Amino acid sequence: KPTIVMLGRSPMPSEEDGASVGIEGRSELRRFFVEQAKAAGESLRPAEVERQISRLLGEREMHNNLADLKEAGVKVDYRVVDVRDEAAFGGLIDELYDKYGRIDAVLHGAGVIEDKLLVDKPQEAVDRVIGTKLDAAWIMAEKLRPESLKFFSLFTSVAGRYGNPGQSDYATANETLNRLAWILRAHWGGKVKVASFNWNPWGPTTHGAGMVTPEVRAQFEARGVMLIEAEAGMRILFNELLYGPLDEVEIVAGDCPWEYDEARHGALPKPPEAAVVQGGPLALLDGATAEGLSLNKCIDLVSDPYLDHHRIDGVPVQPFAGACEYLAETASLMADGRKVIAIEGMQLMNGLRLAGESLPLAIRLSVSGEGFSGEIHQDDSGKPSYRGRVLLADKLPPAPAYQWPTDLAAPPLSSDAAYRGWLFHGPMFQTITELLGVDERGLLARLRPTRPSELYPPAKDAQWIFDPALVDGAIQTVLIWSRAVRNSTPLPTRLGRLLRFGEEPLPERLISHLQLLSDPADPAIHCHIAICDEQGRLRIMLEDFEGAGSAAMNRVGGGWAYGEPTE
Repeated sequence: KPTIVMLGRSPMPSEEDGASVGIEGRSELRRFFVEQAKAAGESLRPAEVERQISRLLGEREMHNNLADLKEAGVKVDYRVVDVRDEAAFGGLIDELYDKYGRIDAVLHGAGVIEDKLLVDKPQEAVDRVIGTKLDAAWIMAEKLRPESLKFFSLFTSVAGRYGNPGQSDYATANETLNRLAWILRAHWGGKVKVASFNWNPWGPTTHGAGMVTPEVRAQFEARGVMLIEAEAGMRILFNELLYGPLDEVEIVAGDCPWEYDEARHGALPKPPEAAVVQGGPLALLDGATAEGLSLNKCIDLVSDPYLDHHRIDGVPVQPFAGACEYLAETASLMADGRKVIAIEGMQLMNGLRLAGESLPLAIRLSVSGEGFSGEIHQDDSGKPSYRGRVLLADKLPPAPAYQWPTDLAAPPLSSDAAYRGWLFHGPMFQTITELLGVDERGLLARLRPTRPSELYPPAKDAQWIFDPALVDGAIQTVLIWSRAVRNSTPLPTRLGRLLRFGEEPLPERLISHLQLLSDPADPAIHCHIAICDEQGRLRIMLEDFEGAGSAAMNRVGGGWAYGEPTE
């Protein structure tokens, strides 16, 4: 039951006008304000309507957040102050020490943006953007008393560390806060945990719509920048403040391709080695070395970042679908222009676990009929981890018609609940968007495809052969079916054939149909899984998929949070 002193420029809003209570969504509020103005004989410009909507939503969010805090037993002391005003803000800090005796923790989140190209920015706008963050931080650095302070947290932005178009002043302010954080860490020694959080943009919060519109969110995601989900952001903040080492000051928080861009821009130019695969259409082979029909690559959480989103018992594990894609891409590299149309007899012999910082892979092919036989080894020694046969042809077969059932029973839970409670897959592999039906005969779901850059940001020009996150999503439906029907969790052991159909790119919405072939009570699962477009054309087929597991394996489910189960 702490006391939280919240500082803001805005006065505490009055209670909402009864006429607008219960009206949700920007489009509904827009209609309300326009009709209200018409009734009063007034005319509102669109910009003014949007300002009224934003003001109302902000006031609602403020009231709701304060109500939540009070309900949780928090004493809230809300103060109105301009944090750029040294006399007012400095005096308030002194007053708080007089009233409460100490200040335990500070989170500095003040900031404004006025995005324009630098040549178009008026000086007063630059001053506002920089001053709101820096003036307040400087006043606090002088006024706070480190002998009683435990945490001092500065909310900065990835825009400061990496830049962003139209935000030269905002980037300057945030990067200067990062530098100030390091100075305060040195100045205060080991007395205070100082943390400067370089946040990605945030998505929706409990009562707020987040930092960007759906249109801007789509633009970010197209560049590989994912919004921070509120629960994940809160966990990062708490874990860093409570458990982070004192010498970790600058934290970059968010999934994005920043580190790859940083490495690319900062690398010294050098001629590529002839045997090294660089760029091109094969996403997972970037950085691998090829010789004859053999390929070697050392995988880690940078070369294959999706491994961080596929952990079993906290350890990154190469997914079955990822091994299929590795074998298919290696065959495609050696195929002299022919296309991979199928993988036959793919067997899991010994899983690939990233127990250390990296894991060397050796992929060995041999010519076999109209394709290759292939094996994936750990460090080219011992028993193969995966074995399969890749089939090649000049073109892909056309997509045949497929009819999925429409009479399956309603699913017992949503796809979101399945990811939180039954599955262990992180956001990169969360390709099931909706569960449509499930019973002893099988399961029907909606899936979405992924772009290679979503799993490996530098792969901007690559194309999947078998989209591993999509295929993994189809395999995830086996886990959901098994949990729903017999309360056990199976893992893949063998796949008879993985086939693809049609030359055109996969659409954004797909239907997955799991058809059970074995007895529902059999501990081993045998099934087909079809992935179709909404026009009823088969695009990917998993024939004779086999998995084995038990109720004891249910422990691996329960959500994903960088390897830690969530509630």
